[in-house]
Amino acid sequence: MARTDGEAPKRGWSNINPVVTSTRELGPGSRRDTLDNHFSDWNWCKVCNFGPFLLQKLKEAIPQWDRHASDLVDFEEAIPTKSLTVWCQMVEEWEADQTKPNLFESTVVPVTQASV
Repeated sequence: MARTDGEAPKRGWSNINPVVTSTRELGPGSRRDTLDNHFSDWNWCKVCNFGPFLLQKLKEAIPQWDRHASDLVDFEEAIPTKSLTVWCQMVEEWEADQTKPNLFESTVVPVTQASV
């Protein structure tokens, strides 16, 4: 499953809030320049930390990849070999020619309150 950092944009604003209140009485040009400088500093610090940040994420991802690979092996061992072979062949055929029915789309019609 993919992971995202949806809170990242908010961190910049929480960091800038004290600056915003202290620039209220500045003129429009000075206020904008001051805010631009603070945002630029924030972005520069963020760029400088990309290396350690990405290294940390990589260190987290490698054990997760190992666990997912192990889970996949366990899952495939639980499926009958013939069924797994047929499924893999169907997937490869669909990947080669996507005009065939998509195997990943559900064909089951869900039961809804309106259909009852």
